[in-house]
Amino acid sequence: MPQPFFTYLLTSLSDKNRYGLEMIRDKFSISDMERIEKVKARFLKRALEAGKFAPNSYMYLLARETFFIEDLRMKMALPSNESYNEVIARRTTKQRGVDSNLFCTDAMIYRD
Repeated sequence: MPQPFFTYLLTSLSDKNRYGLEMIRDKFSISDMERIEKVKARFLKRALEAGKFAPNSYMYLLARETFFIEDLRMKMALPSNESYNEVIARRTTKQRGVDSNLFCTDAMIYRD
C-alpha cells in the first residue's frame, strides 16, 4: 500500500543527510527514536483515513508494515543499540496487546 512512499523517502535522502545521520547515529536517545518512529505512523493514519488518536500499533497491523526505524536501520546502517532495542521492544509489546479479534469485526469483514 504506502510502501512506494517510504521507498522514495529512504532513497531520496541525500548523501549529505546520510553522512550527517551516520555521524550522530550513536547519540540517538529513546525519545529521539520514538519521534522518528512516529513519522510513519502519522502517514499511515492519513493513508488509512484513521483518526488522529487511533493507536499506532493498529495502523501498523492494518497496513502490514514494518517499523520505520527498522527500515532506516536496514537502509542506512543505524545502530542496534539500547535505545533502538528498547523502542522496538515497546512497539512489539504494544502490537502483541492488540486484540486478535480486531480483524474479525464487522467493520473489517463487510464493505457496506
